[in-house]
Amino acid sequence: MVTLQEVKQYLRIDFEEEDPLLLSLLATAKQQVMNVGRMDEAQLSEHEDTARTAILYAVSYLYENRNTADFFQAESEFAVAAVCTARGGCLMEIGTLNQRITLLEQRVKVDAIGNHCNRWEEAFSCWARVMLKSSVENADTGVTKEVQTLDFYIRQQRQWMPSTSANRILFQGVVYDITGVTPDFIRKDYLKLTATARKAGEANGNS
Repeated sequence: MVTLQEVKQYLRIDFEEEDPLLLSLLATAKQQVMNVGRMDEAQLSEHEDTARTAILYAVSYLYENRNTADFFQAESEFAVAAVCTARGGCLMEIGTLNQRITLLEQRVKVDAIGNHCNRWEEAFSCWARVMLKSSVENADTGVTKEVQTLDFYIRQQRQWMPSTSANRILFQGVVYDITGVTPDFIRKDYLKLTATARKAGEANGNS
């Protein structure tokens, strides 16, 4: 009824390391919806649209609260909370991951004559929440340049952590230098990347 790929798309998850966890949560969510709705497999299929929505809500709730101490409380509590408070905090967070960004990685390449050179290449793309942190104009040699700093919030991966020197962000055709990396050490859900890009503006004195 609900596939792993649909769950990952719904949760804005691009990496594969948590696939076993998601499959387990999907099975739990389906069972919880059946328990709360007092439905068997046949009845679940009869109400497929509603059941799919409830299952996705339940998976979202279970995933966002997977690190809490009371995770394994009564089954019905999770399902009811997931379905009845579907517009709560965790789903609002997922909904804000609505911008596609590309993480660039600095790699050393060897050309045809043996020279080593550094190149920025695509590492992977993911969903992000993008917020403007600051935007200021600086004058340099008669040219006004806009210095724009953005905060990018992405899913935090266990096996990968970006750095300010080895990674950059490509967003809407603009390359941003990463100036800060702020992990979530408590819930380990989201990672904040602060990044800055310079855009050349018009010369001073021009309209």
